[in-house]
Amino acid sequence: MQTHEGVTDFLTAVTTGATERLVPILMTALAAGLALLPIAMSMGEAGSEIQAPMALVILFGLASSTVLNMVVVPVQCSHFGRPVSVIGLAMDNSVAVRSGKETTS
Repeated sequence: MQTHEGVTDFLTAVTTGATERLVPILMTALAAGLALLPIAMSMGEAGSEIQAPMALVILFGLASSTVLNMVVVPVQCSHFGRPVSVIGLAMDNSVAVRSGKETTS
């Protein structure tokens, strides 16, 4: 995002990226969750001994993966990630070292 859209601040790039991914992730999780909701609600009825618990597991998996994608991944990216300028400088130095031309920056 920093190179393609010209965002200069690293934290702004992380927040903008997480915000742009919010709608697609929520749409897919809600569509799958709404489809599984009737199956999960049939707990205790005859014939749903396997389907209802499986639907509950999938629903909670969808919920936890959505929370991970929306909260944990951006926090980890902002904490452990590096701005493009730092990565570009490291890549330039490694290319220079491999070609035999050492640079001092």
